[in-house]
Amino acid sequence: MKISKVSQSLYDVSMGFVHAYLIKGEDEWALVDTGVPGQGETLLKAMAEQKLEGPIKHIILTQLHSDHAGSVNELKELTGATVYAHEKEADAIEEGLTMRACVPAPGVGKWLMNKILLKGGKASYLKKGTPVDVRLKGGEKLPIGPGVEVLHTPGHTAGHICLILKEEGDILIAGDVASGGKRPGYPMLFEDREMGFATLKELGDRKFAQAYFGHGEGIHSAAAERFRIRFAE
Repeated sequence: MKISKVSQSLYDVSMGFVHAYLIKGEDEWALVDTGVPGQGETLLKAMAEQKLEGPIKHIILTQLHSDHAGSVNELKELTGATVYAHEKEADAIEEGLTMRACVPAPGVGKWLMNKILLKGGKASYLKKGTPVDVRLKGGEKLPIGPGVEVLHTPGHTAGHICLILKEEGDILIAGDVASGGKRPGYPMLFEDREMGFATLKELGDRKFAQAYFGHGEGIHSAAAERFRIRFAE
């Protein structure tokens, strides 16, 4: 696990194939996503080793999938943090459900991954669900760190959210709304493909300079423009 500072308040937590993010407040932290199961103690140890002082007080989940919400129960028990998720994901997270029916995004590789690894969205569960303390709708401005704006970005999942740090230069924490890289791509799957396409097109009309993803490399400049060009059609 590697933690890297990407802006004054934002840190990238690389957990192999998936990224979580830490947002620094005055004397506390917010964690965006938690990685696969079993990452809780490893994350806290990594923070201590890098002298990132202060407790995790908030855990914001972009979605229900196990690579993003897999360690939420462990971290909730270790830290007592307040857990946030969109209202359309909250019941699933409380049940421990990590996968609903889905379809692959465009591309043969994504079709094969969906069929072989994800079994076409066959329901799967964590050993234990986690209470969601705050059910989000989208549009909220959370007084966490530099201030966090919540965007409801459905398609990948019904209650997927992105976050914007406006006071940090309009940084988008994208979750799995898209995959990262110089040219952003489609996520691996959609619960609703047409809604996902519409969401990606709408994001291109927003204002954000940088974007950091659940999977893939971040975009460090002109991020909204790159979304607009990539997903215009």
